[in-house]
Amino acid sequence: MEDIVLLEWSYNPSDYFEEDKYINWENVEIIISKGKVEAKINYKFFDRNPTLRDDLNNEIYSIFQGTLLLKHRKFDVSNNPLMTRLYPNGRKVTSLTGQGGVIVSGGGIIDFVVKDIEGNIVKDSKKERIEKENELAQLAIKHRLNNVNVAKMLESFNNAVNDPHNELVYLYEIRDVLKKEFKGEYRAIKALNLSESEWKRLGYLANRQPLKQGRHRGQQVDDSRDATRAELEEARAIARAMIEAYYRYIELGN
Repeated sequence: MEDIVLLEWSYNPSDYFEEDKYINWENVEIIISKGKVEAKINYKFFDRNPTLRDDLNNEIYSIFQGTLLLKHRKFDVSNNPLMTRLYPNGRKVTSLTGQGGVIVSGGGIIDFVVKDIEGNIVKDSKKERIEKENELAQLAIKHRLNNVNVAKMLESFNNAVNDPHNELVYLYEIRDVLKKEFKGEYRAIKALNLSESEWKRLGYLANRQPLKQGRHRGQQVDDSRDATRAELEEARAIARAMIEAYYRYIELGN
């Protein structure tokens, strides 16, 4: 038995993921469960790859950012892991290289299962949601560090969650990234097969409505109001659809 390096990150909230995640990544076994991320690595492989810890930091952060598109919950992941070297004789050597810590908020979800007349499940909302979360996490892992537009849009969505007083400002940034990339809004709509009405709707909510979370807050302070929950959820859904459309675009090799 060879020496093993165990890296451990903490995250909040501990129930951010609805089920444990098991990921095999370049000779690394990763387990995400109940507020902790553990990565088990052969010591020789760890020693030969001095950037591995930073690479794993980015990998794990991408998983959270990708999942954020559906969760819309604040999260915090420790910036640097606790590192433990496990020797074959049972000896352990642990070093603490850093810690994070913020606070999280969230809401409840109502799930449902639909069955046909024979009792077969035809729709399972929780299963579908978890599958979608995993898909978005994998896309973020794949593209966040290699595509500047993905990185910018995910960061804007993250900022929208963490700074709700300016949420529409950040969601509008996602539209702006695509407009700049495709050199015009109609080119972006066409290239990504987006809904023109939804594109304009996000602009209307962020720019023209006198919403306190928007870009202009209305012509007069007295005219401004808080966006309704329905308006915010609509804007989030449109922004998420834009990011997913761009994922599809680059996945096709464009």
